[in-house]
Amino acid sequence: MNWNPFNPKNISTITLLILIWAGGWFFTKIGLENSTPFSFNAIRFLLAAAIMQAALHSRPRNQPSSKKHWPIIISIGILQTGLMFSLASYGMKQINLTKTVILIYTTPLWSSFLGWYFLNEKFKKSQWIGLCCGLTGIALITTPEIKTGKIYGISILIASALSWSIASLLFKKYLFNQDKFYISTWQMTIGAIFLLILSISIDGSISFQPTLKSITSLIYVSIFGSIIAFSIWFHLVSKLSMLQSSMVTLGVPITIMAADAIQNQNMSSTLVAGMLCIVFGIFFAMKND
Repeated sequence: MNWNPFNPKNISTITLLILIWAGGWFFTKIGLENSTPFSFNAIRFLLAAAIMQAALHSRPRNQPSSKKHWPIIISIGILQTGLMFSLASYGMKQINLTKTVILIYTTPLWSSFLGWYFLNEKFKKSQWIGLCCGLTGIALITTPEIKTGKIYGISILIASALSWSIASLLFKKYLFNQDKFYISTWQMTIGAIFLLILSISIDGSISFQPTLKSITSLIYVSIFGSIIAFSIWFHLVSKLSMLQSSMVTLGVPITIMAADAIQNQNMSSTLVAGMLCIVFGIFFAMKND
């Protein structure tokens, strides 16, 4: 890859994405206090999709060059916007926020093997080291949660991570050279419709109690956590390998764990060791030589 992730401008882009996503999970947790996982995400992405569609129609559109791209866009919308976020929010009801985010960001495990198998991406020595460090960190942090027997919640969150990884693979394999904003807009629109149908089917109707906190949360996750974050994410996926892009996301659970530790003034040695493994994992995975 010619794109240098250690360029100051690119570091700023990656850092911005990490901070936006980290904030998004805190606001999602707040929003779920007055809504259900399916309804909250349906409203979130319907609002985001409406804004993006308006922006898309205000500029010259660069449509996919072939009709064969539409099944891919639909699949990405269902997997990434629909399943990934609904499963993640549902799992958040079962497991605390910090552990939830860590499990969701097990994407390097799935993305690395998907990239190796389907895209023939070759791992360099430093990237193998990075992958092993990152996964070791995840194992150190999540093992205590697994021992408590919360297998159902863990399975839901891993399914969320797998959905995200497959969506990233589809984008990188088939759509990486297409208009990123166009793809992001339509996959989000399709995912929002899927979530609306899911919400009505499961909840019976849209369930959302408007309060200052819930509306503020909804605005943040719709504009920052969805529109801006997805636009940055698709840009990064097109520039980085599957392993590198997925390792970047590990900065999100690190940020949330650090915030939780500072707030509660409680950081165990296992948590510190896990965080350090993840930090080193990101560094080595991003190396191009």
